[in-house]
Order: sequence, then C-alpha cells, then structure tokens
Amino acid sequence: MAKRFRLLTDEHFPNSVISLLESEGWEVARVRDLLGQGAKDDVIFAFAAEHGYVWVTSDEPAQKYSRQYLSEGRLFVGMLVWTQENRYRMRPGEFLRQLEALVLEEDPLAYGVRHIQPE
Repeated sequence: MAKRFRLLTDEHFPNSVISLLESEGWEVARVRDLLGQGAKDDVIFAFAAEHGYVWVTSDEPAQKYSRQYLSEGRLFVGMLVWTQENRYRMRPGEFLRQLEALVLEEDPLAYGVRHIQPE
C-alpha cells in the first residue's frame, strides 16, 4: 500500500467526505477541532507544517504560505486545494479516488501544492 498523508481539513470541509476518508483508513483531523473556529490561514499552515499534516483547503489565496515556506527553505508536507466550485462538481468518491491516485505517485507533493478537480 502507498504511504498516505495525514490530512488537516478546513472548517467547512464536507462531513460526507471526511466520513468516507475515515472509513477508508485515512487519518483526518479538522481545523475546528484542533485550532477552533475562525483560525487564520497562516496559523493553520504553520500548524500543519509543524505537525506533519497535508492541509486540505478551498482557499486558493492560502497557497501563498506554501510559496513562502518553499522560498525560505522551510519544510512542510504539502497542501491540497479543492475549490468550492470543484467541490460542488464532484462526489466524495471522486475526491477519494484522486487522493488514492496521488499517493501512488513517486513524490506527489514535491512542489508543495496540488489541486483536486473534476476528472
């Protein structure tokens, strides 16, 4: 089996997807449970980096934190961007299939950020 990432999901991440991921053996933590409602993006990114999570967010501007970390040579596992528009166009199973395909790649988060979008 490929090495799975530990996931940290935004506070508005669909519960149906979290339940599916957990039922398939993924480790999923929620921002709201660990950092509270309304946590700032820079705090979330720093927490994910420090604790070895891949942050799953719909907030495209938050990608700036991955660029900042990369430019400073700071380590973090990675970030998945799943925009609200794409979330509405995809079923939970499609998200899971794409995630499972990512972990089969040799270094899926080599560039820090990946986008989840309809096939």
